[in-house]
Amino acid sequence: MKHVRDDEGRPLFEVPEEDLKLIDKRLFEENGNIYKIIDYINEELSQTDKPKNLLFMGDVGLGKTFISELIRKSIEQANLKVFWIESRTLWKQYVRLIGSNYSDKAEAIEKLLSVGKRNILILDDFGTEEREKQREIVKDILFDKYNQIKHNKSYITIVSTNLNFRQIAKIYGKRIADRFLEVFTLINFKGKSMRRRNIKIIE
Repeated sequence: MKHVRDDEGRPLFEVPEEDLKLIDKRLFEENGNIYKIIDYINEELSQTDKPKNLLFMGDVGLGKTFISELIRKSIEQANLKVFWIESRTLWKQYVRLIGSNYSDKAEAIEKLLSVGKRNILILDDFGTEEREKQREIVKDILFDKYNQIKHNKSYITIVSTNLNFRQIAKIYGKRIADRFLEVFTLINFKGKSMRRRNIKIIE
């Protein structure tokens, strides 16, 4: 096992000595810069003792969620716990808990809203929230994650979005946009929608 360490060299948690399973290019048709992205991500996965903070940006259908899912499987196969959240379903989980009769409702809500403090987090479809309250919850999660990253207590963070930086700054504020720029590596997906390639038209 290897250790991910803080600035003073103290071990934070253990990760597998062997490389995480890499992404197979054969799962994709060559499209835009997808092969270049896969090469970069595989290089990151091969460095298991190095924290990774990736922001996947680009239009719909370019493989952001699919690659995130492959990374999740790679991590889970190494027996590490992954917390996966979809922005569009986070609100539904929150509302369901608010309206529940669980004896530990408060604890469950706190656990849901504290996912930004997890060592390994994938936040999919950031930017699909429809209400201001939804956006506020996601912003709080991202601020928690930012603080984790700044204090070297985060191992892997992946955020995927269809928004560009101008849209992020307009919807969530410049503080969120600036923090993305500060601590994340930006992965800009380009090309044509993979979903549209599969469209069959019968005339």
